[in-house]
Amino acid sequence: MLEAIYAAYSTGWTEIGEDGTTVKGVSVVPKPFTAPHPPLFQAFGASPPENWLGLAGAVALGALAFAGLGVGAAALIRSAEGVSAVVNVIVLPMAFLSGSFGPTDLPKFLQAVADVLPLTYYLDLVNSVYLDGESLFADPGALGVVVAWGVGGLVVALWKFGWMPRER
Repeated sequence: MLEAIYAAYSTGWTEIGEDGTTVKGVSVVPKPFTAPHPPLFQAFGASPPENWLGLAGAVALGALAFAGLGVGAAALIRSAEGVSAVVNVIVLPMAFLSGSFGPTDLPKFLQAVADVLPLTYYLDLVNSVYLDGESLFADPGALGVVVAWGVGGLVVALWKFGWMPRER
């Protein structure tokens, strides 16, 4: 399992210094974002994005924003055993409500909930960059919501996180 993850998300590199020393390392970047893969696009009947730089920026923004949310959530959870349950309660409904599995036709109440979730706006950003070839900054409202959620998570983490376990 770990070998499959390593193979999918890492790229080895070697750097030779001026004095002849060699440094080897691994960068953990999803391989689909390191080089275009035309056979995959053809196999699934998809076209590659017109704006590769915008897509890379959107992926980086999403990684940072949702990492901030994750750190904030982790700072609020008191035990390691509860992390999986709490994350599933948050992530799975958010994924369904935001439309990440396809178009949604939600009742007004659920649409109001979906309209405040960061994944809804993140998907709008990625779709506009990937499908329409727009700039990452074409929708400043969606960009602001994603950034605000990420910063909010970091603020909660800075406020609540501690190395010592909290008492119940």
